[in-house]
Amino acid sequence: MTQPQLAESLGVSLEMLIYYERRANNPSTDFVKKAASFFQVSVDELVGHSVPRRRKSGPPSQLEQRLAAIRDLPREKQKLVLQFLDSFLRDAKQGNAA
Repeated sequence: MTQPQLAESLGVSLEMLIYYERRANNPSTDFVKKAASFFQVSVDELVGHSVPRRRKSGPPSQLEQRLAAIRDLPREKQKLVLQFLDSFLRDAKQGNAA
Protein backbone atom coordinates (compact mmCIF):
# COMPACT_ATOMS: atom_id res chain seq x y z
CA MET A 1 0.00 0.00 0.00
CA THR A 2 1.31 3.44 -0.84
CA GLN A 3 1.34 6.42 1.53
CA PRO A 4 -1.30 8.25 -0.53
CA GLN A 5 -3.57 5.19 -0.39
CA LEU A 6 -3.08 4.87 3.36
CA ALA A 7 -3.72 8.58 3.89
CA GLU A 8 -6.97 8.31 1.94
CA SER A 9 -8.02 5.20 3.87
CA LEU A 10 -7.39 6.98 7.17
CA GLY A 11 -9.07 10.20 6.05
CA VAL A 12 -6.02 12.43 6.40
CA SER A 13 -3.88 14.37 3.96
CA LEU A 14 -0.64 12.83 2.72
CA GLU A 15 1.27 15.63 4.45
CA MET A 16 -0.41 14.84 7.78
CA LEU A 17 0.34 11.12 7.42
CA ILE A 18 4.00 11.85 6.72
CA TYR A 19 4.08 14.17 9.74
CA TYR A 20 2.58 11.46 11.96
CA GLU A 21 5.05 8.87 10.65
CA ARG A 22 8.19 10.92 11.00
CA ARG A 23 7.85 13.74 13.50
CA ALA A 24 4.70 13.70 15.58
CA ASN A 25 5.10 12.80 19.22
CA ASN A 26 1.40 13.16 19.94
CA PRO A 27 -0.95 12.26 17.09
CA SER A 28 -4.62 12.86 17.78
CA THR A 29 -6.57 10.19 19.57
CA ASP A 30 -8.95 10.00 16.63
CA PHE A 31 -6.09 9.28 14.22
CA VAL A 32 -4.58 6.63 16.52
CA LYS A 33 -7.96 4.87 16.82
CA LYS A 34 -8.50 4.98 13.04
CA ALA A 35 -5.00 3.65 12.36
CA ALA A 36 -5.37 0.84 14.92
CA SER A 37 -8.70 -0.14 13.42
CA PHE A 38 -7.33 0.00 9.87
CA PHE A 39 -4.36 -2.23 10.75
CA GLN A 40 -6.56 -4.47 12.91
CA VAL A 41 -4.41 -4.07 16.01
CA SER A 42 -5.07 -2.64 19.42
CA VAL A 43 -4.13 0.95 20.20
CA ASP A 44 -1.57 -0.43 22.67
CA GLU A 45 0.09 -2.46 19.94
CA LEU A 46 0.05 0.50 17.55
CA VAL A 47 1.84 2.79 20.00
CA GLY A 48 4.42 0.17 20.91
CA HIS A 49 3.11 -1.25 24.16
CA SER A 50 3.70 -4.95 24.24
CA VAL A 51 0.60 -7.02 24.53
CA PRO A 52 1.25 -10.46 25.96
CA ARG A 53 0.06 -13.14 23.61
CA ARG A 54 -1.30 -16.38 24.83
CA ARG A 55 0.78 -19.10 23.38
CA LYS A 56 -0.26 -22.65 23.17
CA SER A 57 2.12 -25.13 24.67
CA GLY A 58 4.17 -27.31 22.41
CA PRO A 59 6.36 -26.75 19.39
CA PRO A 60 5.75 -23.88 16.98
CA SER A 61 3.11 -24.49 14.32
CA GLN A 62 4.14 -25.01 10.70
CA LEU A 63 3.00 -21.46 9.97
CA GLU A 64 5.13 -20.04 12.79
CA GLN A 65 8.13 -22.04 11.57
CA ARG A 66 7.70 -20.71 8.04
CA LEU A 67 7.26 -17.13 9.27
CA ALA A 68 10.50 -17.46 11.24
CA ALA A 69 12.26 -18.71 8.11
CA ILE A 70 10.90 -15.77 6.11
CA ARG A 71 12.15 -13.35 8.78
CA ASP A 72 15.65 -14.77 8.28
CA LEU A 73 15.63 -14.08 4.53
CA PRO A 74 17.31 -10.98 3.07
CA ARG A 75 14.95 -8.01 2.77
CA GLU A 76 14.59 -8.32 -1.02
CA LYS A 77 13.59 -11.98 -0.76
CA GLN A 78 11.11 -11.06 2.01
CA LYS A 79 9.54 -8.52 -0.34
CA LEU A 80 9.09 -11.18 -3.03
CA VAL A 81 7.43 -13.55 -0.57
CA LEU A 82 5.13 -10.78 0.67
CA GLN A 83 4.17 -9.79 -2.88
CA PHE A 84 3.27 -13.41 -3.61
CA LEU A 85 1.27 -13.71 -0.38
CA ASP A 86 -0.53 -10.42 -1.00
CA SER A 87 -1.47 -11.54 -4.50
CA PHE A 88 -2.63 -14.95 -3.29
CA LEU A 89 -4.69 -13.48 -0.44
CA ARG A 90 -6.24 -10.86 -2.70
CA ASP A 91 -7.23 -13.56 -5.22
CA ALA A 92 -8.59 -15.77 -2.45
CA LYS A 93 -10.64 -12.92 -1.02
CA GLN A 94 -12.06 -12.07 -4.45
CA GLY A 95 -12.89 -15.75 -4.97
CA ASN A 96 -14.82 -15.79 -1.67
CA ALA A 97 -16.69 -12.60 -2.56
CA ALA A 98 -17.84 -13.95 -5.92
